[in-house]
Amino acid sequence: MLAGFDEQHAPHKNRPPVVERLAAGLVAAIAEASARAKEFGIDAQFRELVRHAREMHELLIEALVDNEPLQTEYLSGLSVTAENAIDHLDALATMPDGKMQ
Repeated sequence: MLAGFDEQHAPHKNRPPVVERLAAGLVAAIAEASARAKEFGIDAQFRELVRHAREMHELLIEALVDNEPLQTEYLSGLSVTAENAIDHLDALATMPDGKMQ
């Protein structure tokens, strides 16, 4: 879960299901990539998870651009926080395969 973004308390009454799924998928993809790096280190599977997280982020941004009224403070903040987390994971993905120190 991304720090500060508790989906249970997110204001989502007016979000369409597709945005709900994208936001949840994005948070899950980042969490899975982070957990993979901690448990197994950097490997091809980790890099694939990072690629998937980046793709989920791009889809969320497209949905927000296409539906301007959905650009709530929560979703905008989630997008920025997710982008920062993915940038960090991208940097880790450039490391050689192996356990992190």
